[in-house]
Amino acid sequence: YRRLWTPEGSPILHHLIGLRLKLANRLPEHTVYAAMRYGSPSLKKVMEKIHVDGITHLTVLPLYPQFADSTTETIFNRIRKLNKKVKDVHFIRQFYDHPAFINAFVERMKRYNPASFDHVIFTYHSLPESHLQRIHPEYHCTGCACETAMPEYGRECYKAAAYETSRRLASAFQLSTTDYSVSFQSRFANKWIGPFTDERIRELAAKGVKRILVVAPSFVADCLETIVEISLDYKELFLSEGGNELVMAESLNDEDFWATAIVDIIR
Repeated sequence: YRRLWTPEGSPILHHLIGLRLKLANRLPEHTVYAAMRYGSPSLKKVMEKIHVDGITHLTVLPLYPQFADSTTETIFNRIRKLNKKVKDVHFIRQFYDHPAFINAFVERMKRYNPASFDHVIFTYHSLPESHLQRIHPEYHCTGCACETAMPEYGRECYKAAAYETSRRLASAFQLSTTDYSVSFQSRFANKWIGPFTDERIRELAAKGVKRILVVAPSFVADCLETIVEISLDYKELFLSEGGNELVMAESLNDEDFWATAIVDIIR
């Protein structure tokens, strides 16, 4: 965290505050609140403020593009438990395939000219395989149909959503299946979703790949996993394995085009 902190403090909180202000400007007919699932401003404090303000209709948008029980669903459960007065609560479950979200990441990636790199890695926060098995019994860790196309049963499968997000972004830049990889990072055990990003980086270096662009479409704001794990640790790993350059594409943070995209998603 010492490597993560900036003069403004926590990057993810700094971007959240900036994003809320931009959304408030774009949605003058609404009151816009921002909360942290773990941290401050807490969901508890924000829900208390919502009750005091007399809000009767509430839309909840977790800033996780791909649905997962361990992220999105915990927010919904927490709000259900805290809500005492709001009669109409609408939950947006995910937006990984919403054109506004895809276009926002395309806009971000344009600044890095993906075609100028030897390879592009789309990396996502890993989850225990058991979480996916609860979503649908057809799930298999390797050889799953979702790696090539979105299966009918995969709409709320985190892994399937990650691969679909990647295919849409790759298509926008006309990347072939050999030009990019999909992998998963931040694992805490081997029985988590793979392939793992650090292992993929080693494989690419061993094949002679010299320049890699890393894009993390499961994070809409830069945080510990993008700034430290990828930009610092994975870069050091790639260079130590013989690579020349690993570039981490910035996330959407509080960019104007992301605030505009969120308005489209909400509406």
